[in-house]
Amino acid sequence: ARFIRNNQTPLSGRARQKDGIMYFYPRLREVRKERRLTQTDIAALLHITQRQYSLYEIGKREIPFHHLIALSKIYNLSPDYLVGLIPDPRPLYPE
Repeated sequence: ARFIRNNQTPLSGRARQKDGIMYFYPRLREVRKERRLTQTDIAALLHITQRQYSLYEIGKREIPFHHLIALSKIYNLSPDYLVGLIPDPRPLYPE
């Protein structure tokens, strides 16, 4: 996740301020849509509700590390890419 101070704006995606720090995950929705999956599909794979997953996508809830790792495995993408730390997608499991 990117951490942004009060006086800065995020580059993309939505963010929520918590104790002066904002958390956001700009690529979760983008990657899910590219794979033609619904929030319900991903929530079922993570064993959570669709509502809980939607809060991750819109930045109202910080995503737990174990869910980030699970999403990396589901999408075969680097966690760094999913949370917006690197610009280009990298496979988790190179072919």
